[in-house]
Amino acid sequence: MTNKKFNNFLILFSLFTIPIYTLYFGLKKSPFEYTFSMIGNWFDYKINFIIWGIITAILLFIVIVNLYKKTKFKNKKAHQLMYTSLFFLILTVITPTAHSEPIQEELKSHFFYFNLHGLFAVLFGLFLLTSLFIFSRYTSQINKNFSTKSLILLLTTIGGSVFTLFIFGMTGIFELFFFLSLSIFLIVASFLIKKDP
Repeated sequence: MTNKKFNNFLILFSLFTIPIYTLYFGLKKSPFEYTFSMIGNWFDYKINFIIWGIITAILLFIVIVNLYKKTKFKNKKAHQLMYTSLFFLILTVITPTAHSEPIQEELKSHFFYFNLHGLFAVLFGLFLLTSLFIFSRYTSQINKNFSTKSLILLLTTIGGSVFTLFIFGMTGIFELFFFLSLSIFLIVASFLIKKDP
């Protein structure tokens, strides 16, 4: 297998493994009741949670770096935001969280500790989406049609995530929507960016 074929296989594998693995982990318990971290800590899936986060970060890195290279996107700020966001994703899954609901309630009195896990998660999403937004703006120089579609998909990811958070609260539904819509954006980008406007 040539390097080009292997690279294409790796990208394709990464693109579809991210949503499939996310669904696999997120549906271990009802996503209407539990977040990913609750599933990992309350139901003895801590190692699974950490593995999911690290693998997802690695696969996102592979896909996004390839996307940026393919389009010769060299915006330093966007690259730094992307690298930092994936670091925050790993911090999110390895940061100690409450092991049971009673302990979680008790930790609410320790505001900083209780919210550290959530802070890392928010920074992950914020930094990653900002990097991809800068990238989408850049692609208008290459393919205006794609740039418009990518911006719509990013806004859908943001708006849909906010909507699910408002409707369902901080549950797995919100997290599933974010990662699945992000995966759709990356799949569309990886295939459509090759096309001429």
